[in-house]
Amino acid sequence: LKSHVPEARNGAPSHGSADAQHPGQGGGGGGAKASTDASAAAAAAAAEESLHRERIIASLERQLEELQNSQQDELFRTQERMQEVIDQLQQENRQLRESYLQLKTGRARPGHPTALKKNTIEMYSDVLDRLSQYNADYRAHDHLPRVVVVGDQSAGKTSVLEMLAQARIFPRGHGEMMTRSPVQVTLSEGPVPQASFKSVRPPGVLGADGADDGESVASRLYDLASADDLQALRAEIELRMRASASADGGTVSRETISLNVKGPGLPRMVLVDLPGIINHVTAGMAPSTKDDIANMARAHIENPNAIILVVQDGSVDAERSSVADLVHGVDPDGKRTIFVYTKIDVAEQMQTSPRKVRQVLEGRLFRMKALGYFA
Repeated sequence: LKSHVPEARNGAPSHGSADAQHPGQGGGGGGAKASTDASAAAAAAAAEESLHRERIIASLERQLEELQNSQQDELFRTQERMQEVIDQLQQENRQLRESYLQLKTGRARPGHPTALKKNTIEMYSDVLDRLSQYNADYRAHDHLPRVVVVGDQSAGKTSVLEMLAQARIFPRGHGEMMTRSPVQVTLSEGPVPQASFKSVRPPGVLGADGADDGESVASRLYDLASADDLQALRAEIELRMRASASADGGTVSRETISLNVKGPGLPRMVLVDLPGIINHVTAGMAPSTKDDIANMARAHIENPNAIILVVQDGSVDAERSSVADLVHGVDPDGKRTIFVYTKIDVAEQMQTSPRKVRQVLEGRLFRMKALGYFA
């Protein structure tokens, strides 16, 4: 188009042009020129529009690149902060392990700032105690891990727990209810076997001899190798259980009694012992005792991170067990349940079929499922 415009203006049209051959038809040449100008203007507008769009695209690409760079910078800064926290925790963990080894081997330097007062499992147990204070009814209880021990009354829970603790620290009774409230026992390794309470008695509760010695008892270390200290420890636990139940106006109480138990070779764990499941309310019990115990046990084992340690009495027929149905309703697939079959010698003598004990230990008798079965 541009090549024709200069020729017309210079008065030197090409040999085959319409103006040269038909000079009397100049009006037709003017129309062609107007059409040419309109086409040139349209082409120019399209080029300008294309250039404008290219500028917008370039601007958006720059903004996107700046945003990506900003996000990457923020990610790097977050990673650096997290790495600083991880490094600090690892350093503190190394210091704790060093201090523990020094104390264990007797090489701790006097006045060394890393002298240990509490180990990790004890601090974890303190967290559980603090959370239970904020929510005494367990309706929105924490989901931190622990081992919850459940079983029918007189099923042998005490014997199993004392085997784990390697000491006879729990009150015992012959056919009567002894565990009247949850007992949280924090096991950890220590140079000598000893136990201590983590809190004072409830206000107004006196000792067995009528003395107001709650403060001294709270700070006392019970020597688990001493028969006298063991007897005093069991008496104090029973005293606190009865006081808590009496304060709640019932036979059992939801208030947790917390103990620290240390000793050579003890596994590090937090155990929670609960009152035994009963089938009937007898004379002297509150009418709601049966339901109170079942609700208390259910609230503890509903914690999805709790390991359920089920203790089943081998001397009682499977059809009379209440704890198996309770646990089956909470953990039907047995993904966090461990089954312990106690009094196996009595069970072998009482069962009419020798195969029945084997059926229990192979998980073929109870509806309840478990990760493992132990006798």
